[in-house]
Amino acid sequence: MKKTITMMLMIGAMLGFVSCDDDDKDIQVPDKYEKALLSKYPNANWIEWEEKGTYKVADFVDEGLDLDVWFDHDAKWVMTETDYTPAQYGKVPVAVMDAFNTSEYSTWTVDGISMYEREDATFYVYDLEKKGEPDMDMYLLPTGEITKVVAEQEVYPDTSVR
Repeated sequence: MKKTITMMLMIGAMLGFVSCDDDDKDIQVPDKYEKALLSKYPNANWIEWEEKGTYKVADFVDEGLDLDVWFDHDAKWVMTETDYTPAQYGKVPVAVMDAFNTSEYSTWTVDGISMYEREDATFYVYDLEKKGEPDMDMYLLPTGEITKVVAEQEVYPDTSVR
């Protein structure tokens, strides 16, 4: 009996440690965030909320695409991040694909493509990898203009496009 209780306590402790990893995942948000999200994305389903810095971020799938929608402390929309899987790369504008394919990074492995929409800009970020090199992010405008290539970084609403 003592062994069983000890084992149960150990399992409970391990599960507690695992759940601590995602403390900011699937949080409860005030109704104003849900309303703001559904007014912009009325078909949003299976929504999970998390906090990133001072922002509340809704994660959901819409028309097969993974979206993260960012809101400020007033529940005002500030940014939408759309992640494309390799099977969805055909949804990226041809000008963006052509710019990458003719760039000096065209031989690098594309680990992902994301589109960011903000009030001030829409841009794409290619997550690039190459053995022996640091991972890089290539920023492109929908016109195909490459605005910068930098060491991989998290993109927040105030991240500079240039």
